[in-house]
Amino acid sequence: MWICPVCNRKNEENLLCCPACSFDASSNYENFNTLNSLAEGTAAISRRKESAIESTIKSSNGIDWPNVTAVAQCLWHTVVLYRDGRTAAFGDNDMDQCEVSEWNHITAIAAGGSPTGTAFTLGLHADGTVVAAGRLGISRKRISRCVSEWTNIIAIAAGGNHMVGLRSDGTVIAAGDNIHGQCEVSDWEDITAIACGHWHTVGLKSDGTVVSAGDNIHGQCGISNLDHPELFDEDDDDFYWKDDEEFEDEDSNEEDSEEDEDDFDEKFIFPEEWNDITAIACGMWHTVGLKADGTVVAIGDNAKGACNTRGWSRIRRIACGDHTTLGLDVDGNILTAGKPRCDGQFVLTEKEKDFLPYADIRKI
Repeated sequence: MWICPVCNRKNEENLLCCPACSFDASSNYENFNTLNSLAEGTAAISRRKESAIESTIKSSNGIDWPNVTAVAQCLWHTVVLYRDGRTAAFGDNDMDQCEVSEWNHITAIAAGGSPTGTAFTLGLHADGTVVAAGRLGISRKRISRCVSEWTNIIAIAAGGNHMVGLRSDGTVIAAGDNIHGQCEVSDWEDITAIACGHWHTVGLKSDGTVVSAGDNIHGQCGISNLDHPELFDEDDDDFYWKDDEEFEDEDSNEEDSEEDEDDFDEKFIFPEEWNDITAIACGMWHTVGLKADGTVVAIGDNAKGACNTRGWSRIRRIACGDHTTLGLDVDGNILTAGKPRCDGQFVLTEKEKDFLPYADIRKI
């Protein structure tokens, strides 16, 4: 049993949503249903985590919400950034991802993790260095080791098992799981913003175009040269596309074939409508861009309608959940696309709208 912190109703059935006011207990913070609409809810919550809901909500009561300037959330934990640069975290702490109470002079936060056992928190220092708490699930490697040498960082983003930093010179650095190539960002230049999905990374360039790397199973990274080689420059020395005949050479031995495979480089481009982009956000398997004219473009998994943003106009801020997209227009109205996991998540108060710029507010 747990008591809803919004309406004080007792929930004896351990439902994840309060039946009276639709507060989502899995969101792990007090009276912030709508921030959880950006986070969208977890895919599954184990009974061990369900039993921890009551204590988690109690811990969120100690947060000084009026002085919070940013919120980041992942599968089992929530992180807040105070105006004075301090941080606090609450929720599950199995991977030590909530050990952030001693951080100071923080200017940005990000939270990452996945159901495979990874959970971590990133904090950007005012001096451009990055601190981290948590572990990678498979190796249980401390995240702090991954970012200990990062410098001149001006923005951070977190994915399911990887983390990305934007340097002041417009280049990008990444660390963590690279099984889908989501960390292949070392050649990016002129980047002004970054965002992470579960297994993909997106960068916004100064010219308003977008680049991406990682898993493209739902097309969230754009158009691949695997599927449309005719759209790419075949004369580019760095260009490769996978053609069965390319790798079937009677005179080549197995070793040469493996070397050819290592040379293969998948590339992505976004459709023509992805121009004049001013902001980006990522869900689990979709990518969203805010254009200079206030319209919104989206690409990737649309099984739950997260990419149904055509017709949106005068948008000034965007954010994503796993399978949801939110936009805040110039009049303060909220536009939504996708399907949240709990009723009532798409009701924002004036206070909660202030958090919309933070695309990292989501559950992975």
